[in-house]
Amino acid sequence: MRKPYLRLLPDQAVMQLANLRMEKRQALQRHRLIHQAGARQLSAKELKILDTLLEIHNEIGLRKAQGLAEAIRRGLLPLMNDALCSATLRRLMPKKKQ
Repeated sequence: MRKPYLRLLPDQAVMQLANLRMEKRQALQRHRLIHQAGARQLSAKELKILDTLLEIHNEIGLRKAQGLAEAIRRGLLPLMNDALCSATLRRLMPKKKQ
């Protein structure tokens, strides 16, 4: 569902939403805590931090998706077909170690 406020944003703001990313420091901390949670019990403080970081990650993902949808609707970005999407994902995926 498209949010009405997106229609009011200038193209530059829509593209900023489409390119939104979590701050590197936060992403690294989230990654570290997730991996630690698999190895040991996290403290209450660590769980609270992880919960907050996951909320931020989810909110950014939602806003990015909305920005991408609006950018595609406006013709600022191309609609990816299956072949283009697959090629993009192959390029972005890390290579497996053999």
